[in-house]
This record gives sequence, structure tokens and C-alpha cells, in this order.
Amino acid sequence: MRFWQPTRSRETSSGTRSSRFALVASLLGVGIALMLTAGLGRATSLELEGTADLTEKSNSIVIGRVVSTEARLKEEHQFIYTYVTLEVEDVLKGNTAQAGSTIVLEELGGQVGPWVHQVHAVPHYEAGERVLAFLEDRSEGLFRTYGMIQGKFRFERNARTGEEMLTRPAEWTDAYFAASSIPRDLTVVRADGSYAAESLVAAIRDWVALH
Repeated sequence: MRFWQPTRSRETSSGTRSSRFALVASLLGVGIALMLTAGLGRATSLELEGTADLTEKSNSIVIGRVVSTEARLKEEHQFIYTYVTLEVEDVLKGNTAQAGSTIVLEELGGQVGPWVHQVHAVPHYEAGERVLAFLEDRSEGLFRTYGMIQGKFRFERNARTGEEMLTRPAEWTDAYFAASSIPRDLTVVRADGSYAAESLVAAIRDWVALH
């Protein structure tokens, strides 16, 4: 399903390519996408997981606000990563992150200069947004969103009712409801793919307390 298929880097302007990228592109071509597939097997075989699975399998679960994002090119393998600085408000699971601290998430993809490395199903974080994030621990004190796009929820308020909701991108919602079997959820997922924030956070706390 194309929703989960990584795509290789592309140029967004008519500017001159850097020599490094030109060399990689000329030698590898479509092989870049194949390398991504081999190196990130989970990206092409991602199984839809409900909030019960995300809670069980993630290393850490935090509520926090995105302070900043910065994309960088990793010289050793020529891939772009985006580094998300997150100010932790509350920790629902795990002891790696601490409330009141800042943590850094490393997510594959991003833009450096004219170069964009797009990886579908990798979550997009924006400075200023408040999020519920299911995380997996990485090396060097970094984190990564567990379950890719599934593991990042955004806090939003219903303009009509004032209720606080947790939402995910529309493409995830489409994939969720198109699945042959609905993943396990801790609370009810609504027709628009959102969750009542208070109910989901409480359900996560209850699950962690029992396990």
C-alpha cells in the first residue's frame, strides 16, 4: 500500500545539486529507495496498531510541547533526519524521560536547503504544538516515535464543544478504518479518528499502573 512506501530524496528547486548528492544519485538512482526499504523494513511492513498496542510496546509515553525542529544531513549515509526538541510536561510511561526536562526525537526525513527527503508514515512535528507521543529509545539519548505516524497525537480543542481531543493525520485515519481488522484500542475512537483526550490519557495511566 503506497501510504507506507518510503520515497527517495528529491530536489525542490532548479539550483545546482551538491556534488555528494549528485554522486549518490548517479550511482544509486532508484537504489536509494531500495536502501531505505532495506534499512527501514518497518516502514514498508508497518502493521496498524491501536492505542493498546502502542501503550504496551513503546518504551516511553509523554505529553509535551514541541520547542523546535531542525533537519540535518547525516554525513555517514547521506540521509536527512529531523530532530525534534520536546519539552516534557508529563510522563505516562517509562523512566528515561522526566517531567520538566527536554528530550530530542530523531525522525527520518526532512529538508536541508533545496533537498527534501520524504518518508511517508513518519510523523511530522511542528513547533508550538502540544502532543502525546509514544516513543522508543534510541542510542545517544535520542528517541523516535514508536509506530511512526501512529504514535504521535496532537492535542486540539473542539471549537463547538470546547472538548480537548487527540487527533492524528487524515491519512492515518483512512488507513485505520480501511484495515481488515480494527486494532486494539484503550478507548473509543470516533468516526473522525479522534479520541477524547482526558479518557485516553486516563486509560493509558490505568494500563501502565496494572502492568
